[in-house]
Amino acid sequence: MNAINLFYFFGIIPYQYNPVHKCYAAKRAMRNAFQMLWFIIAPTTTMLTLGVLIRELLFRDVRFWRVVYILRLFISVITLFVNISDNYYNAKFHMELLNFCTRSCAKTASKISQKTMKKITVLLSFYIYYQANQYTFVVLYNEELDELFFFVTYYYLEMVLILNMFYIACLFTAMQELMNNIINMRNRDQSKLYGQYLRQKTLLTKKMSFRLVQLTTNTYVVSSALIFIFVTQLQTFPHGILEANVMSLGLAGSVIQLVGLFSVCYEAHQCANQEQELARKLSDLRENFAQNNKESPSTTMTKISVLYRPPAISAYGLFEINLNFFYQMIAAIFTQCVILFQFQSFEQQ
Repeated sequence: MNAINLFYFFGIIPYQYNPVHKCYAAKRAMRNAFQMLWFIIAPTTTMLTLGVLIRELLFRDVRFWRVVYILRLFISVITLFVNISDNYYNAKFHMELLNFCTRSCAKTASKISQKTMKKITVLLSFYIYYQANQYTFVVLYNEELDELFFFVTYYYLEMVLILNMFYIACLFTAMQELMNNIINMRNRDQSKLYGQYLRQKTLLTKKMSFRLVQLTTNTYVVSSALIFIFVTQLQTFPHGILEANVMSLGLAGSVIQLVGLFSVCYEAHQCANQEQELARKLSDLRENFAQNNKESPSTTMTKISVLYRPPAISAYGLFEINLNFFYQMIAAIFTQCVILFQFQSFEQQ
C-alpha cells in the first residue's frame, strides 16, 4: 500500500496515488468530505462534547500537573485542525509538487512510500498497543465508559497528528529525491530543472512556515508535559506492574512526538545536504561555464552566486528546520521540564 493512500484513508489529505497512471490525483469532493468527517471531525466533536458535558474528565481537581495535561490536550487539537485544513486548502499545490517530482524521477513515488511506511508501521504498532492497554486506567482509577472513550479518542487524534508530520516529511523527501536526480543528470536540462526546484521549494517553504511554527510548538509543549507528568507520577504513585505500564506508555508518547519532529527535521536536513553537494559540483564546472557563456564574467558569476543560495526550510526565518534545530528542541524540552518542576514546588509549598 502506498503511504500517501494511507494518509488519505485517515482523512489527512484529499488525494491518492494512482499506480496505474503513476500520478497523484484528487478524489471527489463528497468522498473527501466523508473521509474528513468520519476520521477527523467526528472523533474531535465527540471528545470535546464529552469534555464539556462531563467536567470531571478534565477538571477533577486543580493540581498543577492536571493543568499541564489539559493545556497539552487543547494545543494538540488546535494544531491538528489547522494542519488538516491547510492540507485540504493547499492540496492542489501538494499534488502538483509530488507529480512534478515523480515526472522528473520515476522512482520518487516508490521511495517516498518505502521510507514513510517504515515509520508509519512503528507508529501504528505503538498506538495499537497504547489503545489496547487503556484497560489499565480502568483498573487503576475506576474509569467509567465515557471517560475511557474520551481518552481513547484523544490518543487516536494524537496519532493522526503525528501521521500528519510524516506527511510533511514526505513532501521534503520528494524534494530530496528531485535534487538527487538533478545531481546525477549529465545534460543541459540540469540548470533548468534546478531552477524549477528552487521555485517549488520557495513556494513550499512559504506555505509551510506557519505550520512548522505550530508543529514545533506542539511538540515542545506535549513532550515536556508528558515527561513532567511521568516524573510526577513516578514520585507519587505506587510502583506496581499496572502503574509502571501506565507511566512507561506516557514516556513513550513523548518519544513518539519527538520521532514525528525528527522525521521532518531529518528530511529537511537531507535536502540541504543535497543542495550543498550540487553546489560543490557546480563549483567544479564554474570555469568551464564562464568560458562557454557569451555574457560578461561578472554577469555569469552573479547568476552562479544566486544559484548557490537555495532557500532554507524555515519558519518565517525564525529558525531553520534541520537536525541542529531538533537537538536544540530536545534541550529546550528538558529546560521546560525544570521550569514546570519549579512551579510544582510552589504549589506544594
